[in-house]
Amino acid sequence: MVIRFSTPDRAGKHTDSFKRQQEMWRYAYAQATSLREQFPKVEEVLVTLTFVDAAKLGTYSPRTYSFYPSAKAFFAVQCPRTLCLEGGFRLEEVIHKLLKGHKKSATGLLECGGTMQPPESPVVPCGLHMQYSVEIRYEPTRK
Repeated sequence: MVIRFSTPDRAGKHTDSFKRQQEMWRYAYAQATSLREQFPKVEEVLVTLTFVDAAKLGTYSPRTYSFYPSAKAFFAVQCPRTLCLEGGFRLEEVIHKLLKGHKKSATGLLECGGTMQPPESPVVPCGLHMQYSVEIRYEPTRK
């Protein structure tokens, strides 16, 4: 069964909230430049993620992403909860801070700021937590 949430847009027409959200993520990804363009001295950015659900609404698989110089420097992850709207996790600030400071690693915890509106229920915050580990490998310095 597929559940679609329809919300009115500016013109009063109902649109598919999930479809609109997917389009926004695709557009943001398409606008991102390559890692090489933003940080030419980086060989790889490795991001490892695990999800912690205090509400025990689901189990979510860990994820690992490797970004190489030609990859898009798009460091955002959609919330894995199927009913989450306007959520997700943004790692841009964490990764950019590491890269600008020429640091090699960081770990932390982020909370999804999205909301869920199950059928016939009030809107509730998503609140899913994501533990992250970021490791950066730089080009060797030439002497």
